[in-house]
Amino acid sequence: MKTKLLLALLFISSIFYAQFPTNDLVGKYSFDNGALTDGANSNNFTQTGTLLTAQDDRFTAVNTNAIRLNGDYLTRSDVNFTGNTGSISFWVKTTTNNSNVETIYDDAHNRNSVADNTTWSGYYLFLQNGKVGFVIQQLFTASNIGRVGIKKTGATNVSDGKWHHITFSITQAITGTGQYRAGREIRNYLTTANLYIDDIFVDQAIINKSSEFGFNPNGNINSTGNITIANNRSNSLPTANKYKDQIDDLFIYNRALTRAEIAQIRKDGNYCVAPPNTIIGLSNTNNTSATITLSGSGNYDLAYYKQSESISNATIINNVSTNPINITGLEISTPYVVKIREHCNNVSDWSNDFVFTTSRPSGIIFVDATATGSNNGTSWQNAFTSLQDALSVVQTFNEKEVWIAKGTYKPDATNRSATFSIGRENVKVYGGFAGTEAQVSERIFGTNETILSGDLQNNDVNLTDFASNYANTTRNSDNSYHVFRVFTGGDNLLLDGITFSDAHNNKNTTERGGAIVKDKRVSKLTLKNCIIKNNVSRNDNAGLIAEFELNNTSGTRGGLIIENCKFINNMSRWASGIYSFVRANSNVDITVANSLFDNNLAADLSSTLTGISGSASWFRVVANGSDVKLNLVNNTYVNHKDFGTGQSLNNFTRAVVGISKTTNISSTFNATVSNCIFWNNKVSSNGSKSRSITDLYLSPINSLTVTNSLDELNFNDDSISSTSNNISTNPSFNADYSLKGNSPAIDTGDNSKVFGTTDLLGNQRIFNTTVDMGAYEFGSSSPLSVNNFLNDDKISIYPNPVSSIVNIKINAEVKKAIIYNLQGQKIIESISDKIDISNFAKGVYMLKVISEKNGISTKKFIKN
Repeated sequence: MKTKLLLALLFISSIFYAQFPTNDLVGKYSFDNGALTDGANSNNFTQTGTLLTAQDDRFTAVNTNAIRLNGDYLTRSDVNFTGNTGSISFWVKTTTNNSNVETIYDDAHNRNSVADNTTWSGYYLFLQNGKVGFVIQQLFTASNIGRVGIKKTGATNVSDGKWHHITFSITQAITGTGQYRAGREIRNYLTTANLYIDDIFVDQAIINKSSEFGFNPNGNINSTGNITIANNRSNSLPTANKYKDQIDDLFIYNRALTRAEIAQIRKDGNYCVAPPNTIIGLSNTNNTSATITLSGSGNYDLAYYKQSESISNATIINNVSTNPINITGLEISTPYVVKIREHCNNVSDWSNDFVFTTSRPSGIIFVDATATGSNNGTSWQNAFTSLQDALSVVQTFNEKEVWIAKGTYKPDATNRSATFSIGRENVKVYGGFAGTEAQVSERIFGTNETILSGDLQNNDVNLTDFASNYANTTRNSDNSYHVFRVFTGGDNLLLDGITFSDAHNNKNTTERGGAIVKDKRVSKLTLKNCIIKNNVSRNDNAGLIAEFELNNTSGTRGGLIIENCKFINNMSRWASGIYSFVRANSNVDITVANSLFDNNLAADLSSTLTGISGSASWFRVVANGSDVKLNLVNNTYVNHKDFGTGQSLNNFTRAVVGISKTTNISSTFNATVSNCIFWNNKVSSNGSKSRSITDLYLSPINSLTVTNSLDELNFNDDSISSTSNNISTNPSFNADYSLKGNSPAIDTGDNSKVFGTTDLLGNQRIFNTTVDMGAYEFGSSSPLSVNNFLNDDKISIYPNPVSSIVNIKINAEVKKAIIYNLQGQKIIESISDKIDISNFAKGVYMLKVISEKNGISTKKFIKN
């Protein structure tokens, strides 16, 4: 009984509250209990069909006061808009969302189908793809004008099964211009149609024509004839083009409604729809709080929650009627969603999302796939587990430094087109951390590898033949096309201590590059202490492609620096390791130093997809007006295969490194090659030796000087301008291409050409007064020496060299054992006399042992 009384009171309240405008109301259809009567002028609808049913309206306290058409349609006599100006207001409720144009309301003359044609005039409203729209069309007598028709569709999706208020208004103004032609005054005809959904303006159409050329409107927008709901005037639409869902409170006005009146109708009965998110404002956002303001005058509930979660996790503040609203306890650098709903006779649906992101303290962004904290990137404990999230913070907050702990990171789980990317200047991305360091210098290379991998399924089994590996089913359908992209805006990026692997670019016939792709507008890029390996590309380059088009001939020079890096097992048709080419009007300096190039391959992919050469690198200038300087110093190039047969290349023109200019261009390109080693590189499967450097099939550069370097063929290509102090004898390598003690490359380099302070192992670059050839410095170590330690207790360690377990023998109990690298950086600390170093990189280390008597002893050992 109480429930019925409450419902009755709510109903009565809604009646007394009803305050829709009645001035010039010429048609009023409330559809109470399914009735089709006109409450304004007794001009009732006629129903065709028997399927129409009464439905609950938008007021939960009132039943069966709306209708569902179900395939029936309704007609009534014409409404003659005075001066072709009027408005239609109604409510719809639907879940229909398809491409059919379903007519809701039709007042058009001679419209026999939904297709546009030249025989009708007027307007109609429709539902298509879940959205309400309208078409207006006007005919003119002049043959060079014909019809003018406009179709507009609102952006709001109304197919959510909720009630939405629709208002369509149309006005036509005919004005004299005071000008005459053939004795008749020239007139302007201006027709304007506006569409509103839920009290929000969503679209407009305007037809503006002049009678200067002797035409007059022939078919007015408000054409004479029946008005039809869910059909056209001739009742000839197929079922697919009829609106079949719910409609309520259709009001027709003989004038244009104002915005205030539209809002008044929408609020009739004190009914609320979801409020627009445009009334939500934001201020005073910081790391953990924000201030929300609401410009609406209603009574609202406010919900906020992390964008990564659902509204079921929201914090809800009820009955908000005052501003501002302070929300606290937020997480830093986190996107949040704010929604509001309004209290009326009903409680409205939630608004669309209003999204904001809390700020973050400035500083390093940490990434660790195993981090278990709050994952906001502010420390190792709270590191992002996703590198993509960290790079998004770089883009959003313009932070400049990213540290990545050991582990394998992939651009996406399945999307081959996804890449890691940077588009901010002066960013530094460091890898190789254990996840505890406080300084970049504390990294221990070789022990904590950070891998950015394109092997999305983690199933690659690489093959040694290019064609076979390109068709390799473990990688050719699921690996990333590219791993890392440097977009425009990413100038002066540093990538340091990262492995880039397993890109497989078979995207299409034109896609360039492999693992790392630099946009041509990016002026500077540096790779340091990086490994680029096991990448494959259908076309040019599998490792790093660095194109330049800078238009900087009067300003700062662009640059590419590759320092202390490894390019291993990359395969493409040409320039497999590094491909760097310079276009017009670009001044660029390129340096590749202290780096190892091993077993990269350039070859034919098939008899029609032939390869070229430059298996390790190709440096080119391809257009006019540029100035390029290339410096290759202290690099080791071994085991390359240049098997391409394209461009009529042969054993005299193929090379491990291509350095060339396009023929007949007016650019300057000068290069020096110093302290480099080329060994065991082949130009055919029968073992023919490869030339180290040629201009391939193009033209020599302005100057190419090779000094203090080693090549089996003694740098015999005529593209080389001058040579000095070069040798051709066996360099005598260890397995890792460091030099044995009898190597002729020891102490035979040129100190004046040295770039950087360390070799590829991080040891001192110049040792024993003269730099060695190649990427490694024989006998070198860091400044740390045994004299840095006290020696109270004698110790011995075994075995030495050691591959896995270091055993400590000491005449007292071990209190603490610490292993350092030769830079003095602590790697590991233990209280045991057995230490596992199986994951250490090869090299020399220092062991410091503190006994229970606090005696300190040291010992140097070798990890093999």
